[in-house]
Amino acid sequence: MLRDNPELKRFLSMPVPAPIARKHTLFDISGHSHSETVISKWYAYFMLAENNHGLERSFIESILSLVEEKTGRKMTMNFFQVDTEVTTINKKRIDILITDESGDHGKYIIIENKIFHRIDNDLIEYWQHCKCDDDNKVGILLTLAPEIIQSDAFSKFINLTHAEVIRRISVLVMQKTLNTEQNIMFDHFKNAIINLSKDLTMNDQVKFYQENSAKIDTMVSCRNKAYEYVFNHVKVAGDQMGLKFSGLSDDYRYLSFPENDFVCYTIILNSLFTASKTITIVIEIYGEGLKHIEKLDKCLVGQIVQTKLNHKRTRDRTWIHYFKEEYSPNSNDFENLSQYISDKINSDFKPLMIEIISKIQIFTLDPAG
Repeated sequence: MLRDNPELKRFLSMPVPAPIARKHTLFDISGHSHSETVISKWYAYFMLAENNHGLERSFIESILSLVEEKTGRKMTMNFFQVDTEVTTINKKRIDILITDESGDHGKYIIIENKIFHRIDNDLIEYWQHCKCDDDNKVGILLTLAPEIIQSDAFSKFINLTHAEVIRRISVLVMQKTLNTEQNIMFDHFKNAIINLSKDLTMNDQVKFYQENSAKIDTMVSCRNKAYEYVFNHVKVAGDQMGLKFSGLSDDYRYLSFPENDFVCYTIILNSLFTASKTITIVIEIYGEGLKHIEKLDKCLVGQIVQTKLNHKRTRDRTWIHYFKEEYSPNSNDFENLSQYISDKINSDFKPLMIEIISKIQIFTLDPAG
């Protein structure tokens, strides 16, 4: 396919855009990176002076400056309370409600926070929940991407994106000296918002795929054919040695013995189509065989010393990679991969595998032996 397709050859020589850098945050670790409720609570945390971080003015002034830029309305708040999930008369919930506490009637900022969710909230009910003159309140639809305010709330709510809010806040925060704890917390929050915004921002990778999707789909098909070729050869190698072929991952396949269920060959393939182009063959012990590893070590001292195989063991709760070796097949080897794999197993692993199976069977029959 590639030899007869010069256009595909040219495509393969094109530079591919690098992935967008993303900083892993506490939100990712906790599994709440897309939670509107969690994000709202973090906004509220940084807006409350009682939390002793000194950032409440940065947050409120950033929001009010954006309101003034978008609407021309100048609004101030000196003393304010912040609440989340505020229940209205009809049991609807306002995500974030900022209430000015310095005047008789107060002022309100009503924030509807949206993270990847459809906008079907009754913004007018939120507006009417706050009892004051219209000039003393503003509604904000806070979204990841720009949105159009529904017609009945158009004159009452404005749309701000999380990205523009966090950028404005960051400018003010940079002018402050934060302690280590608060600096870490704000950094995680800021990067969580940036990550969410990137998910909806056109980037070089998205554009590259959009412009080259047909060629990329062809390459995906080539990739699938390449893996199918390798899996088929591993199966043939197993058939040649009387071993059972199994496994579903692209990373590995098993060749196991029909007569036992405690040892197999694991063929690790995750580096075969990388720059290293390697295959790793493993003697894997699992199940009942794991009970006898210490005794097996003592019995195989001589073989362990003599063998050239790697005995740096990798262990999990249900298996152990007891011996392994990495191989680098050349292009001729790759064309006869099944023979290459079976030759390596027979020459490098089979004598040791026979000894391991024999010992485990003896230990199983005589656990005290």
